[in-house]
Amino acid sequence: MRRLLALGMLGPALVAAAQPLPVNVDLTPAEITVGDRVEARLTLVWEGEEPTAPPRFPAWEGSWGAAEVLAVSEVTEFPGGAGRRIYTQTVILTAFRTGEIRLPEVTVTVLLPGETVKVPTRADLAFLVRSLLPENSEELAPRPATPPWALAAGARFWWTAAALSTLCLVAAVVLVRRLRRAAVAEAAAILPPEPLAEFLLRLRQLDPSAGSEPAHTALSLALRNFLGRCLEINALESTTSEIQRRLQGGAVTPATAQQAVGLLRDCDQVKFARLEVAAVETGRRLRAARQVAREIDAGLGPAESAAEGAG
Repeated sequence: MRRLLALGMLGPALVAAAQPLPVNVDLTPAEITVGDRVEARLTLVWEGEEPTAPPRFPAWEGSWGAAEVLAVSEVTEFPGGAGRRIYTQTVILTAFRTGEIRLPEVTVTVLLPGETVKVPTRADLAFLVRSLLPENSEELAPRPATPPWALAAGARFWWTAAALSTLCLVAAVVLVRRLRRAAVAEAAAILPPEPLAEFLLRLRQLDPSAGSEPAHTALSLALRNFLGRCLEINALESTTSEIQRRLQGGAVTPATAQQAVGLLRDCDQVKFARLEVAAVETGRRLRAARQVAREIDAGLGPAESAAEGAG
């Protein structure tokens, strides 16, 4: 009976411990002026069962609450050690009204075998937007009665003040528009690099000595992401056979296509069949992946240039 009571008391604690951590959102900076940009970095730390597919982050369509979405990066995965997986995405925001801009709760969907888990963000996300014009909180002192001889001069003063106020308002509108264009240009500068440059960067961050399965999982994700961007397909959710059919008959040579598919199948064997591969062999596959990516990039480049010239 005591054991049953102890298990009954521990049950809620075990369920609570199994809940995934909420999606963390870092807002940089947390306070801006009208038209400036805010970098929102979403981070999901997954410690549970291995997902069957990469997590699905929100489908950003122009706004997050009252904030405008200028740019969205692709989801990047990093090994976290101890079986953890870290997924990040950067969203560039801006706002053109002052005050507190609240960001409503969004969720990241994690697909598991036979189960779908939705991990939310915090509900208290917000950043502050201040006006471009300086605040004037001083109270006006009472004015003495205007003598008759000063009425004409006073009228000229108020007409001049009204004209200057109008000019200041027009200047503020022009400045806000310039800030909006500058924010869009800066956001475009942080968009993901070219497919080949991004792929080579991911491979440089990969450690072959970290283990056979983590290394091949990261290699598979990087190669699929590269092929998906080059071929304009959803390679992360496509099978290796579907990618092979897409590579055939294109600008990629049959030998290069065969090498790319062979690397994907090698990664599949390590991920799903749990085959152990030495670090030396993992390093050789990384070098082969770099060469294959360069050949695919070179093969697709002339076709894209010819299409742009025809357009």
